[in-house]
Amino acid sequence: MTVIQSGVQRARNLLLHLLLPGALMAQSPDWVTSPGQAQAFPDGTFLTGFGIARLDADRELPESIAHAVAAARRNLVEKVRVTIRSSMVSRTEETDAGMRQNFSSATEAFTDLDLEGLSDEHYVDKSAEQVFALATVRRSLLEQTYAQRAERLRRDVRQKVLRAHQAEERGDRTRALREYLDASPLLRQLEEAQAILTTVRASAAAFREFDISCAENQSLGEQVRLALAALLARPLSSIDDAISYLVYCLSEQTGSGPATVWIDNPTFRDTGIGSPFARYVRQAMESQCTSLGRWQIRSTEPTDAGTAVQDGRMLDLEAFYWDQQEAVRVTAMLRDQEKGVLVASAEVLIPARLVQTAGVVLVPDNFARAMEDERRFTRDEVLTGGLELMVRTNKGGDHPVFVTGERMQVFLRVTMPSWIRFVYHLADGSRALLLDNYHIDRQHAGEEIEVPQEFACDAPYGAEVLQVFASTEPFPKVRTENRDGYELLAGPLDSFLSSTRGRQRGEQGVLQAERRIVLTTMEK
Repeated sequence: MTVIQSGVQRARNLLLHLLLPGALMAQSPDWVTSPGQAQAFPDGTFLTGFGIARLDADRELPESIAHAVAAARRNLVEKVRVTIRSSMVSRTEETDAGMRQNFSSATEAFTDLDLEGLSDEHYVDKSAEQVFALATVRRSLLEQTYAQRAERLRRDVRQKVLRAHQAEERGDRTRALREYLDASPLLRQLEEAQAILTTVRASAAAFREFDISCAENQSLGEQVRLALAALLARPLSSIDDAISYLVYCLSEQTGSGPATVWIDNPTFRDTGIGSPFARYVRQAMESQCTSLGRWQIRSTEPTDAGTAVQDGRMLDLEAFYWDQQEAVRVTAMLRDQEKGVLVASAEVLIPARLVQTAGVVLVPDNFARAMEDERRFTRDEVLTGGLELMVRTNKGGDHPVFVTGERMQVFLRVTMPSWIRFVYHLADGSRALLLDNYHIDRQHAGEEIEVPQEFACDAPYGAEVLQVFASTEPFPKVRTENRDGYELLAGPLDSFLSSTRGRQRGEQGVLQAERRIVLTTMEK
């Protein structure tokens, strides 16, 4: 009975998808033969994403299609994320750090797009045992969605600030405090919406409009920050006092009920780079969150929202800090991990003298070199889609911190048979080629694999980068020189990147993916 029912169900599923548009076509579409590139969806008019899933014997056809479509949507979102970051980097070269601050929450906290109007199609290749999917959305529709969102958020913030002013005039400090606190996360959401809108428009005029909008946002944000500081009347005599203020503001915005919080490592601006100051801030946050009573601290990086639901509400706490005249600005944000929604935000200005008294530096010694590398990394970054690559360390995948003596392990996973190239960019400027054309076969595709090398944290300390490439064809040879038992890249970084990434542009059918993890090493 079980066998008969299973066979009938499979037949029904197959018949259903035979009738669906885009399924089981006789001839493969152009976006399959040239992955993700379709004449019907030109880049100037559409945003596109490309995904592939395997046809496994133990997986029903609808499930394989769903996996391919989900991969295509992730690819589309990742393209927007990378475009925001590269736009921010190139724009910063023309202006000053203020531009970077306005993009910060959109690049680091960015989790998903409101893909209203998104369409997708798929193609099943039985001979290759693969399902291909293309996700598309019109730029004009996405622009309209985010323009409306930005306008609504700006209106809501203004209304809350106005109601707060009116409450203060009536002497209702409690009501005023509530309105200001409610306005804080809306300001961060407004930043994200405007950054995405600017990226979708992709024009010089959009950047000019972004500059004007940001000036107004900063004015509103400063009103909220100053009003909250005055209402709460919390004098700052140390970094701990500032973090206590931040956590209090966040807790007042999240409402009642238990929650488990993962605290990410704070970073300098939006660089992913930490420092002794960042480490101090994180430790202070852990202490303050615990003292609130209803928040529990998660000790390992969350990997899946389903696990968190069992513990109650799961929140991710992230923070950025900026050096300003005579002060350090710290911005903290709480995001609901399951829904990806920003639920709370707060800012505080820490007088520079308090940071100096604590004796904690804001950036590592090699910061300037690390930022120059970042400009090179983002300059010609390409995302073709189809092949997915996931990389993490034993401390997670988002700007981890390692201190003297700690050991680092690296894990990776690819979705199809691939060759791996792994480069470790050290704090002293050397670049170790740790894996080259390391092959992951079909049997191990989809499994998490531990990189055979293990690292011990030691001097020199600073910002370092794990850079991993995956390709469906072997990589061309790269020139190296042996030093102290390591193969180090011998040529300039630009030449290495051009040679490694060039395969995506030059050879039809070659899929490639790239992931980078910025990490910070420091003394205990």
